[in-house]
Amino acid sequence: MEEVERRHSMTVNMTSFWAVLGRVGFDTSTEHGSSRQLGRTLEDSNIRSEQFTVYKVDSASSPDWDVHNEISNALAELGVEKLGVAMIREPQGTRHLEIWREFEKEVKNERIQALGVSNFDEAQMQEIMSIATVPISVQQRQMNLRQLDDEVLDACISE
Repeated sequence: MEEVERRHSMTVNMTSFWAVLGRVGFDTSTEHGSSRQLGRTLEDSNIRSEQFTVYKVDSASSPDWDVHNEISNALAELGVEKLGVAMIREPQGTRHLEIWREFEKEVKNERIQALGVSNFDEAQMQEIMSIATVPISVQQRQMNLRQLDDEVLDACISE
């Protein structure tokens, strides 16, 4: 237990330092299982209201869960009323389309501000855009000067 508290104290210090540097965003996901720890850290560092939270769900590892319950749990664990961005990570089959439709309901219910995708290729982005009533606001994808994906870049620019 002492080790857990020591690590938590270090995390609170790092989180507070992150805020001092002017940073305002945190990224968490169902896969990492880090929401509860992040919520506790934000509470203990007294910077929760200043933070922008990105929450990712993995459509492959979450085939049966209820999106509305998942968002409710995330909000409770993070201790926030609204997620900054909810993102779908790693599209599989058609589950990501189902999740997107449910995320859009959460935007209408004002529990999510914006929607995004992670590790989607151009065709998968087009699938989402063909059904979306809420646009893709974020596309998180590994790219660098040696690893460009012109199709994804063009899709992002054209929308």
